[in-house]
Amino acid sequence: MLPLSCPLCITDLDATERDWYPCQCGYQLCLFCYGRITSEFSNLCPGCRTAYDPDTQLENQ
Repeated sequence: MLPLSCPLCITDLDATERDWYPCQCGYQLCLFCYGRITSEFSNLCPGCRTAYDPDTQLENQ
């Protein structure tokens, strides 16, 4: 089952975020947390610790 809230900040995911996966591992988070990770922190996925590729954004199948 898909998470209904961001695992980092616990806010509800909106319709856009529920179908958005910024990492190939499938770890899902809100756009706000993704923006903070990529601009202020390590740029690593919290799920698998792989660097985010700005050209790779997987959608729900």
